[in-house]
Amino acid sequence: MSLKKNTTSIQIKRYENEDLSLVKEFYERSYPGDLGRKIEAFRWITGNNPFRAPKNSCVLILNHGKVVGYCGIMPMKFYLNGQPFMAIFGQEILVDPSFRGQGLGSKLIRELKSSKYFWISLWFNENLLPILQKEGKLNIGYFRPLKKIFRMDNLLKLKAQEWMNHRIIENLLTRLAKRYNRYKLNHEKKYEGDPYHIEPIVRFGSEHDDFFFRVVKHFRLISDRTSQTLNWKYIDIPHRRFYAFGVRKDKAMVGYIVIGVEQREQSIKRGLIADILIDPKESEAIGSLLKVSEDLFMREEVDFSVCQLSFPMFQKGMKARGYHNGKRAKCDCLLIANEKYTPDPEIVRDIHNWYFTYGDSDYCLW
Repeated sequence: MSLKKNTTSIQIKRYENEDLSLVKEFYERSYPGDLGRKIEAFRWITGNNPFRAPKNSCVLILNHGKVVGYCGIMPMKFYLNGQPFMAIFGQEILVDPSFRGQGLGSKLIRELKSSKYFWISLWFNENLLPILQKEGKLNIGYFRPLKKIFRMDNLLKLKAQEWMNHRIIENLLTRLAKRYNRYKLNHEKKYEGDPYHIEPIVRFGSEHDDFFFRVVKHFRLISDRTSQTLNWKYIDIPHRRFYAFGVRKDKAMVGYIVIGVEQREQSIKRGLIADILIDPKESEAIGSLLKVSEDLFMREEVDFSVCQLSFPMFQKGMKARGYHNGKRAKCDCLLIANEKYTPDPEIVRDIHNWYFTYGDSDYCLW
């Protein structure tokens, strides 16, 4: 349906629950993917966030009462040296195709900058990067994911198919993959006498809250990982499935991991480490958490797994289990704005002070 492009009728407002039908109609005009899942995810993100509030909800642009653009916002509590403060994650910016090129994306960004909240952007579309930077968002640094291959033979077969389905190449790559897998099994680190006990987590509760508040002081800058946030993101979410495991030492909780399995293009299965947090004093527990995760990945026949982990001590433990630095995309960077609304602007401007995983912002919620 075509809408009149009358800029005098443009209105900017904050999203309210009664606006859901307007957003649904907007998606029908502007979103080419799975519409049902998109609407369900939007409803879950906006309606169930434990830190939601009318003053920091999504920004809508309306024309003659119809939504023609919006910017998703996820309010979240952060801790800087253990001191709590509120911030917002900026999510996708989507504009009706017939209204693109009129600066509506910039209007949405300026609306967010006018609010008195620290603003963080992660996992954004590459096409959005120049717009965000033009409007004054500061790029504080780049990062690279960690990856581990589980089924080299399947990945190489797909690569061989790209090379004109050449049978000789496919057979050669398959033999190389088998040698790689034998080498990996023979050289993988053994964890005999492991002092850590792994258990599945059905639901996060008060014990996990106690754990988080016990370790939060060890991380310079970290988003909320109390039970209300973890259950919203990974346990109660209706349109995705995650598996959570806790790790104990001498009966005390010392960490957890959240993982998922995703079907990708060309029959590829990807294992996703959505979130992981460990008491730095017990950093060796990462080996036990990765072992139980990899057992599940292998049962699910994933081809490779990925993780975003910004803490050097934990990265070292993952590389000991066979993870390596993956390729960095152009938009694998962290953008911020309004850092004056934080307890310490200098700390938040340095990406090395941040603890973040794929579970931060909305990466795992769509």
